[in-house]
Amino acid sequence: DKVASFPYVVPGGRFNELYGWDSYMESLGLIINGKVDLARGMVEHFIFEIEHYGKILNANRSYYLTRSQPPFLTDM
Repeated sequence: DKVASFPYVVPGGRFNELYGWDSYMESLGLIINGKVDLARGMVEHFIFEIEHYGKILNANRSYYLTRSQPPFLTDM
């Protein structure tokens, strides 16, 4: 298996992971500001999670393998 290496944005502060709920809101701002490739990278990362873990994780680290996020991928 390959490790996903897609660009993404983190909420900031103490959070250094890709979170589903935050990523949806961030992607809206990225698209408005012409950063479509970065928003696309975040979507590709979520697709990788679905293909490898069967769901979008709460955040992108092993600690969250048993947790998920609300289903925002289709809106992204």
